[in-house]
Amino acid sequence: MNRVIVNADQPGPTIDKHVYGHFAEHLGRCVYDGMWVGEESPIPNVRGIRSDVVEALKQIKVPVIRWPGGCFADEYHWGDGIVFGAVWDLDGTLVDTEMNHFVAWGALLREHDRALTHEEFRPTFGLRNDDILVHHFGFEAVEDSIAGLGERKEELYRLSLVNDGVRMQAGARQLVEHFHTLGSQQAIASSAPPANIDLTMHLIGLRGYFDAVVSSEEVTRGKPAPDLILRAAERLNLPPCRLVVLEDAPAGVAAGKAAGSRVIAIDSTFATEKLSAADLTVHSFEEVIWTQDRWQAFFAS
Repeated sequence: MNRVIVNADQPGPTIDKHVYGHFAEHLGRCVYDGMWVGEESPIPNVRGIRSDVVEALKQIKVPVIRWPGGCFADEYHWGDGIVFGAVWDLDGTLVDTEMNHFVAWGALLREHDRALTHEEFRPTFGLRNDDILVHHFGFEAVEDSIAGLGERKEELYRLSLVNDGVRMQAGARQLVEHFHTLGSQQAIASSAPPANIDLTMHLIGLRGYFDAVVSSEEVTRGKPAPDLILRAAERLNLPPCRLVVLEDAPAGVAAGKAAGSRVIAIDSTFATEKLSAADLTVHSFEEVIWTQDRWQAFFAS
């Protein structure tokens, strides 16, 4: 038989006050419209949390405030706790490579005694090489021949990147860094070959900001089909509805909408009216360096 001896006259261990605390659900109207009002509220706040509530808690010296637990899960929407993700197109969106591609295609066609005007080139921007060669430039759809032509074009393109450099689109670097600060995951979803993506990301020095890279070689259908966006959503482990797709071309906008994502288009390559299917069109990505609350409102609208 086991015995327990309690020496009540001897001091024992002290329970740390931080074991106890107060659940934030019990303050105000649970959390939302109570302790939490959001950064853009007229009520004085610090990062969205009411200043008067914080001061009151200081007065009563509550050691720990815990954010909502499961007991009040029906009082707020689960989606509010999900950080959204961003899926970037590469050429024309993150970086301004239109002229690099034009130079490469022009050099390739000259090797085959053909000429290329900028007006003929522009509708092809952002499409897959096989689609461009067959449906826009009129090459015969012979698989080996088309593959060889595509590889040659990409060699010429990478040479242009190295020789001429890469310029980022207006506000793109700032928005990538801002998403990182917000804790949002980011992915590249591009029709470009992996070697082009790798070289571009190396040259602009932003590879560490992206959690996933998806190229057209990983999917059966390119843009405007949603396959690239859906694969990026899988890689980020987020539902497509919690992604903002950043694009510059109608085909990319269509892909983002077909995936069920929100789409922001930059009018760097196409006129605004050509991008009307997007949820928002901007001249610079600096226009959407928003607070977390503003992004949540964008997804809810």
